[in-house]
Amino acid sequence: RNDPAVNGINVEYALRFQLAADAKPGRFQEYVTIETDDAANPFLPILVLGTVQQDFSISNPQIELKALRPGQTATARVVVKGVRPFVVTDVNCGNLKDCFSVRKGETPEKLQVVDMLFTAPARPGRFKEQMQLKIEGREQSLEFAVSGMILN
Repeated sequence: RNDPAVNGINVEYALRFQLAADAKPGRFQEYVTIETDDAANPFLPILVLGTVQQDFSISNPQIELKALRPGQTATARVVVKGVRPFVVTDVNCGNLKDCFSVRKGETPEKLQVVDMLFTAPARPGRFKEQMQLKIEGREQSLEFAVSGMILN
């Protein structure tokens, strides 16, 4: 509203704030100072509180697979939530790309479940791989990690 609303001795203004496009997710608290024409009170600080929510999030960003022997399989399920319907276009499995078979939805939904079938390679020991999940129309990938143990 452009015009102030007068209510007795009070004057009400509607203020509109816009966050930067690259605002980081999380809580914020900032003071905004309004300059007035009141000689007794020329500056009026206003506390602005809020929470920036991510447009997309992975509900399980750290996935631990059970211990496997080479050739055995396990499924890693990644749950992705969005503020609007979306489609997962790709999952980059890094150095383990030959070990994962990815199954994802093709229909835009606010919740997507990506099933990743892992086949343990013949490389015994612990592993942890950072993965990137790509969403259609979004430049930045979401990251999650898959870890586990490959037995002899």
